Amino acid sequence: MKENITVPTGKVVGIGKIKVFTTEDFPFVIPTLSFLVARSEDGSYTATCMHLLLDSSASNDRDAVDRLQENCKDFLKDLFGCEMDKQAVWAELHELINSKCAYPYWEAYRDVQYNLAEKGVDLKFEREKFYEERIRELEAQIETMRNIRAPMEVHVVSYQSYEACESEAAA
Repeated sequence: MKENITVPTGKVVGIGKIKVFTTEDFPFVIPTLSFLVARSEDGSYTATCMHLLLDSSASNDRDAVDRLQENCKDFLKDLFGCEMDKQAVWAELHELINSKCAYPYWEAYRDVQYNLAEKGVDLKFEREKFYEERIRELEAQIETMRNIRAPMEVHVVSYQSYEACESEAAA
């Protein structure tokens, strides 16, 4: 197992994915976004979305993830709502996902994925569970929302604390 996985924002403590759902007011299909969370030496946490090159910080990992989710939503709404033609918007997204500055984050993300796999953590199961619950929620809302315009939705679809696995393994 690879120890002490770090990125410029600190020691990696977790990874996750964010799914942007299409809605009437946001009809664009966005691939699932990957992120990681790092703890700096001062104890603050930074969640980083490698696809959009966005960071959000907080005093704990969950708040950093929640802020990142909102930042991703705001960024995408602003980007697709601006006056640029959609071809230029997609070109900007391509530029972001291919940025070399995200390489250390992607390397760390993959290292954590393999560390979690080595510990038997199945990240796919958590995502599937989320989608099943989300489908149930949406089916329950369909009848009441038929005539209501739903706002854009962005949700964290998985987050696994790397530190929790480390402390369980040490016990």
